[in-house]
Amino acid sequence: MAITEYEKDGIKFYKVYVNIRGKDNKRIRVQKQLNDIQSRSAALKDEKRLIKEVTEKVLKLEGKGLLWKEVLYRWELAAKKGLVNSKSNYHSILDHVSRLTRYTPTWLEKTASDISRADGRNILNQARINGLSDGLIHKIISSINIVFIWGIEEGFIQGNLTNSKGPVYGLGFESSEEKVKPILTLEEVRKLLFESKIRNHPWYPIWAMSF
Repeated sequence: MAITEYEKDGIKFYKVYVNIRGKDNKRIRVQKQLNDIQSRSAALKDEKRLIKEVTEKVLKLEGKGLLWKEVLYRWELAAKKGLVNSKSNYHSILDHVSRLTRYTPTWLEKTASDISRADGRNILNQARINGLSDGLIHKIISSINIVFIWGIEEGFIQGNLTNSKGPVYGLGFESSEEKVKPILTLEEVRKLLFESKIRNHPWYPIWAMSF
């Protein structure tokens, strides 16, 4: 915080500058400045007002928690130390991190608590547009849920969350992969195997193995 005296066109003015960083998260920094204040007493009053405004803004920003990339980084460190899930192995941890880094790029610089259900739908829609398989999309959903819920539980994702279980939790989607209808019903398969067996059909062993 500082009050600086200066002259402009022969007239004396004062400038107030306030700069405050977060107490727990030094990444958060809010600055504000007022110019052309006509008296030192007025500058002192403006300084007190600015300090109050900036401090409230810093506290509000701190309450939201970390960026998505910061949550992901802390999850990776905790997982490698066995503090997330004792069953997680090194390769599965790397898979989660790689998957989220690649398929949630627009979230990385965003405060995690600000990531909404709309953001979640956008990620899934983009995955479909890019032609990702249903299996991979399910893995992306799983990875997001694992890291996001952990971030909430650990207090790294705070504030008024739009969804306390994450932006893709419970979001289903219709499979884009065409399902092949069976040619024979179960009863028809049983009949085919029975008839081919009693008739000693040469293809019976192949059909039996296939069904």
